[in-house]
Amino acid sequence: MDIEIKNTTEILQDYLNYIQDEVKIKKTPLGFEKIDKLLNGGLPNGLITLGAIPSLGKTTFIASYAFMNSGLESIHIPATCMQISMAAFMNCKNLQEVIIEEGLENISSRAFKFVGAKEIKLPASITFLGNSIFDKNTKLLIPKDNQAIERYLDSSKHMNYEYYE
Repeated sequence: MDIEIKNTTEILQDYLNYIQDEVKIKKTPLGFEKIDKLLNGGLPNGLITLGAIPSLGKTTFIASYAFMNSGLESIHIPATCMQISMAAFMNCKNLQEVIIEEGLENISSRAFKFVGAKEIKLPASITFLGNSIFDKNTKLLIPKDNQAIERYLDSSKHMNYEYYE
């Protein structure tokens, strides 16, 4: 009996084909037209990826569940990062310091839910915030006159915030 040994690329491709053909779940666009086209619309929802996706050596996207339940204590989101995906830092109880530079546009649902940080400063570059991103006890430092953040505050009833100039 011959045993077929596959390399990592073949195993991953088989898994992606299975998800695409059998499970029939929605895909999440990465926001990069050529990559999304190559992936036939984006990454399948629920496909757990670790870490961040680098682009020319720069972090541009933090994947869903990337650091969920990890012992991460601090994170610095660089200006090159445009999106933090669903539950990326969820349940990081030790995460005390979150620094987000200007440039970040999108924070998806539950990205910072149940983290240890007492406050998080959101950049003015934010254009979209998902649902239930932050705990009610996390103080948000927010820029004045940002409609996306104002919509989030209204819909989430998040009352623990302070404006900055």
